[in-house]
Amino acid sequence: MALDNKLRVAKESNHNAAKYGFINNLAEWVIPPTFDYAWGFEDDVYAKVLVNKKRGLIDLQGQWIIQPIFDEIYGFDERGYAHVQFAGKWGFISSKGDWIIKPIYDQCVTIFDEFDYAQAYLNGKCGFINRKGAWIIPPIFDNLAMFDAKDFARAQFNYKWGYINREGNWLVEPNYNRLWSFDEQDYSLVELKGLKRGYINRKGEWIIQPIFDELWGFDPKSYAKAQIDDGWGFINRNGKWVIKPQFTYLDNFDEKDYTRAQINDKWGFINRDGLWAIKPQFTNIDNFDEADYARAQFNDAWGFINRQGEWVIQPTFKDIHGWFDEQGYTRASINGKAGFINRKGFWVVPPIYTKVSSFAQNNYAKVETESETGLIDRMGNWVIDSVVAKILK
Repeated sequence: MALDNKLRVAKESNHNAAKYGFINNLAEWVIPPTFDYAWGFEDDVYAKVLVNKKRGLIDLQGQWIIQPIFDEIYGFDERGYAHVQFAGKWGFISSKGDWIIKPIYDQCVTIFDEFDYAQAYLNGKCGFINRKGAWIIPPIFDNLAMFDAKDFARAQFNYKWGYINREGNWLVEPNYNRLWSFDEQDYSLVELKGLKRGYINRKGEWIIQPIFDELWGFDPKSYAKAQIDDGWGFINRNGKWVIKPQFTYLDNFDEKDYTRAQINDKWGFINRDGLWAIKPQFTNIDNFDEADYARAQFNDAWGFINRQGEWVIQPTFKDIHGWFDEQGYTRASINGKAGFINRKGFWVVPPIYTKVSSFAQNNYAKVETESETGLIDRMGNWVIDSVVAKILK
């Protein structure tokens, strides 16, 4: 099996004060373990590392790109700005580590957008600065979000939310306890002080009155999941019930118009007419995957059903840990041991491990037994023995 050439974070395993470095797939040190902590490489260009409680950036050869003098450091944008924390304050540095914007801010939340706005906090309040560090919108807000395509930004002032423009003026007054971004049809979900939810337009006018205890975003067919009193259903963009609130809980519809629904402590699937496509008979179920398998629990055992509600893998497993991966493997356990099954329900890696992780992109999975930890391939063969206990990522 071919090995990829990505470097992975690893930790020495021979003493308590172990250091971090980077290894290849043969568990050979490429960058020696000299760091107090390390994060993975970003775009195979640089990795953040920790030395003496300070952060810097190294390249693939382990050479310093940015010396470890910062309390925190984040990646560079397309113009070579990185926001960093130094002595408790935030600013921006260049790719050479020079200050572009001095560290005078309590926090810098984001990189710059296409109009060169970045969020910054000063004295507990938030505003927007430009690439010279000057305030475009002064820090008078409790919180801010970035601007959308129509130049509306969510803003919180005196604990209430509204929308401002790029001059910092209110487009929608701050009258809401919570507020979500506008969708493609310019509906913004809001919550009032009494925790009731509805939708407003870009003028702040009610499109759907705030009468719902819970309300979610609209799907591509303009159904929104909603709760009123103790019942869940779906409404349309006029606020009318298209599926009456008769369910204990339900999910959003998938691309084939099925959604999980619960009633009387049992789970099944309904269609967009609110009719049962699969009757409620399961203790628990998950959504369908791309091959139309849904993980389902019947009494205390797990298996998989199809869209007709038929068992394609009988419920014989103590647990099944999620969907199948792209090669048709999923983790499963029985009698206290874990392994991997395929879409026919056969063991492709027998259940002999105390713990297994999903297969990574390199087709190796981290596994544990009572005595060792290491990596196996998809045939269940040990690729690297227990020295791989030092692999973290």
